This record gives sequence, structure tokens and C-alpha cells, in this order.
Amino acid sequence: MFLTVMSENRLMKKIVDYVISNLKEQLSRINGVGDVQLFDSQHAMRIWLDPYK
Repeated sequence: MFLTVMSENRLMKKIVDYVISNLKEQLSRINGVGDVQLFDSQHAMRIWLDPYK
């Protein structure tokens, strides 16, 4: 499941700060939730490293 939090009049940094301080922990406490990941679309990067290369 994905949850999108957005605003037309707030900066992305403010939205991310709000989600981290007010929503992330509460969402992770819901029964059945395995993990809460936050993706900031303007600065997101996912890297997989192969230690054998």
C-alpha cells in the first residue's frame, strides 16, 4: 500500500519533516505493518550494492 502526502502551498522539506515527526512512527505501530519507508520524490535515490563485484 502507498500513502501520498502532498500540498500545493508547502515545500517538500516541510512535508517530509511533518511525516517523519507525526506519521511515520504511528503508521509503523499498526498491526500488520511490516515497514514504513519514506520516499522524497525530489531527492530520492535507491542503491543496491553487490559486495562480490
